[in-house]
Amino acid sequence: MNCKYFKIRSKKNKKYCYCALLKKEVSFSCYRECYNKEYKQFKSLNNRTTRQSKLENSRTVSLFTDNLNVCYLCELKRNHLHEVFYGRNRANSIKYGYLSQFAKNVIRSVIMMLI
Repeated sequence: MNCKYFKIRSKKNKKYCYCALLKKEVSFSCYRECYNKEYKQFKSLNNRTTRQSKLENSRTVSLFTDNLNVCYLCELKRNHLHEVFYGRNRANSIKYGYLSQFAKNVIRSVIMMLI
């Protein structure tokens, strides 16, 4: 179903297959046997921008603690540095220093408590 001419349309809540090249309704089996298939070109995923890389490498300040090399809860060597806000607010989390650092065993115990 990656042909750029193949569409699934609906009329009065009834779905049907449509070929934009032939400009008519076609059956699904006819689509599979079609010799005029042209496959869609998919865009590749964007790589991390240089701005985002610079922000991540400059994560040196945290509001919660002064030492980013040890776990916040158990004082062991930290394995993971987490931002408090994820998704589209992740850059704001880095910018304002909302970072927390945890050891691997602390993260596992927290996940087990949540499950």
